[in-house]
Amino acid sequence: MKKTVILVLLATLSILGLILPQPEKTVISLLILIPLTIYIIADIVKHGNK
Repeated sequence: MKKTVILVLLATLSILGLILPQPEKTVISLLILIPLTIYIIADIVKHGNK
């Protein structure tokens, strides 16, 4: 994944957070944020913090 894809996913998540009601907002946030966080940590470990 490129950094632009990550930024688009985070922007989509924030827009959905404004639109959706509370239970769905929490579930969708976790479904998007957990894999993104794992990917970012793995990328930093693999390539270093550039």
